[in-house]
Amino acid sequence: MRQPIKNVFPNTRHRWCIWHILRKIPHKLGRNEKYAELKEELLEVVYDSFTKEEFDTRWEEVTSDYGIVNDEWLSGLFVERSMWVPSYMKDQFWARMRTTQRVESINSFFDKFVTRKKKEKEADDKGHKYTRNLLTGIPLEK
Repeated sequence: MRQPIKNVFPNTRHRWCIWHILRKIPHKLGRNEKYAELKEELLEVVYDSFTKEEFDTRWEEVTSDYGIVNDEWLSGLFVERSMWVPSYMKDQFWARMRTTQRVESINSFFDKFVTRKKKEKEADDKGHKYTRNLLTGIPLEK
């Protein structure tokens, strides 16, 4: 998706869904002896690091402390951190979209404004069926 987005929307910044990334933690790291503590510390690093430098330092500390420096999945995430880590995205405008939003929430938001044809037709039919009679004939009332 990265290249097509860059081609079609050259002045935008593509980012990954942090929710989808972090929900993989149990599958990818769940076998670690200290999984509960590891997960908690990783989430703190991701969400509570204020600067890029702080994130990098804390990430390296946690992965070192838990002996997961060479984990392939985590290493790949670290390389691509500018695509999903909040402290790497502070300089961008995101139209009130948070990095913690789930896809379903975003779809729900847009569903309020963009409806399917069937629902739109149903709403039109209801609107015509329940239209009140005009009382004054003034264009504003209509």
